[in-house]
Parts: sequence; structure tokens; C-alpha cells
Amino acid sequence: MLKKVKANIALFIYYFILKNLPSTNSPYALIVVLRSWVCKSMFKKMGRHVNIQKGVYFGKGDKISIGDYSGIGENSILGQTDEIQIGNNVLTGPQLMIFTQNHEFKDRTKLIREQGGTNNPVTIEDDVWIGTDSIILSGVTLGKGTIVAAGSIVTKSTLPYSVIGGNPAKLIKKRFDDDLIKLLLDIDFSKIDEKKIHGLLPKLHMPLDGKILLEIKSELLSSSQDRT
Repeated sequence: MLKKVKANIALFIYYFILKNLPSTNSPYALIVVLRSWVCKSMFKKMGRHVNIQKGVYFGKGDKISIGDYSGIGENSILGQTDEIQIGNNVLTGPQLMIFTQNHEFKDRTKLIREQGGTNNPVTIEDDVWIGTDSIILSGVTLGKGTIVAAGSIVTKSTLPYSVIGGNPAKLIKKRFDDDLIKLLLDIDFSKIDEKKIHGLLPKLHMPLDGKILLEIKSELLSSSQDRT
């Protein structure tokens, strides 16, 4: 009961006060911290340093999970009749639309509005970048490292480290060769924080190859073991 009351108060504060205040890209700005703190009371799961920008609509938000260092662009709509899971280090441009519901239309003897709909979750894995004005439809999973071109309508799930675009969105190219993708898939983005990124900057600026990736992975794992 107390949790529900807290969520309702958070909804009121978000939609009537915080929703339309200006955006900033700094994760430490007061408005970013306030919006994140309020949304944490509504979302199913909320990571660290999440940036919900101006004008984002997500209903009650109780079926949304979002990971560390991720952001939702201005004036985006997250229509969550089913689960929306957003991973770590996800970037989205303004006016993203995510839908977890679709209308049924198979029965030709009935009006479409009489046939109800189906609900399916949307999953956006780690390190995904979604361009401005893109639409993600019900049941889609965007694989780790996917880039979605601006203005795309995504109707099908993507392979990791794909670049897709268009209406409907199709594969444009792979970001890396298959061997590098296998190595990248082994990196756990939940173990990456700002201190580790700063420490790895010299390697991150080098040309990407298997050797560099193995060194980065080794340092991430050793840092994790030292912490435990």
C-alpha cells in the first residue's frame, strides 16, 4: 500500500512539475538527478546515472527497467502495456516511440477495433544507439551494440552489433567482423563504471582488434575480482 502511494506521488511530481523542465546531457545536473530519483519510485528497475530528458511519457512506468548510464531522448513515448527492458549504456535520440501492443486484424468478419490486441515485451540490450524519430514495435529485441538509423521503424529483432535503418528497418551492415563480435559479447557492461572507463581510455582510443579487446576484458574482470 505504501509503495503504491509513493508511486502515485512520484507520478504527480513527474508529470506536473519535472516532465517539462529543460534537458541537459550532464548526469550530475540537478534536473537529471531529480527526474531519476522520482522515476526510481515508478520504474520496475532503475540503474545509476540515468538521464530521462524533457517531455518523456511512459504511463505509470511500472513495467520499465533501465540500466546504468542510459538515457531517453526528449519527447519520447514508451507505451508499456508489456515489459520494456533497456540495458546499460543505451543512447536514444529525441522522439523515440516504443510500442508493446499491436492490433489484431485476422478476422475479416469483424472490425479491427473489435478484435483486441496482443502484448509483447520490447528489449533493448547494452550499448545500443537509437536515432531520432525511430519507432520500435512490439516483440522486438535490439541486440547488444545495435545502431538504429534516425527515422527507422523496427519491426524485427536485430543481431548484435548491427547497423539497421529504413521502413521497415533492414540490416545495413555489421559494425565489426564475427570474431570481434564474439569477443565484444563477452564483455559485461554492468561491470563498467566511470573510473574503469577513464583507466581504459588509452586502449579505447587504439584501433580495435582482438588483442586490445582481450586486454580490456582482462582488466575489467580483474577490477571486478579486486572489488569482491
